[in-house]
Amino acid sequence: MFKKILIANRGEIAVRIARTCRDLGITSVAVYDASDVGSLHVRLADECVPLPDALGDTSGETFIAIARAAGAEAIHPGYGFLAEDPAFIRACDAAGLAFVGPPADVVELLRNKIATLARAAAAGFATPAHSERAFNADELDALREAAAQVGYPLVIKSCRGG
Repeated sequence: MFKKILIANRGEIAVRIARTCRDLGITSVAVYDASDVGSLHVRLADECVPLPDALGDTSGETFIAIARAAGAEAIHPGYGFLAEDPAFIRACDAAGLAFVGPPADVVELLRNKIATLARAAAAGFATPAHSERAFNADELDALREAAAQVGYPLVIKSCRGG
């Protein structure tokens, strides 16, 4: 069990992680920018560290440096963004910090959501109706055509990452 975890996320997900850390007796370290000063995740965390710039720098290197300086043994990325970045996961490993989440090779395998849906369907699992390909912002006509084939209501989501 870890003694101290850096929460590399803010807002509601950071609140959930901080509460879980408290329940498990783990010291939580929250990050914040100027707009977060009175936020619940900042108030609940055992320790708080300001992000180094006014825009809330969210680079992986920044979180690794903060974790090291705070004496954290692990980084919990929350969801999205860093949680789906294999390079960040490998950087945590290289820095001697445990990454709370799946290993980089699993993230690489699953981050392409279209390919993941195809693998799940091939394994016999039910999957939602979806396009077999991704679309760029300049392919609106092709997207409309695919949407008509998939059917409505329709959810448009990034096929890679968050």
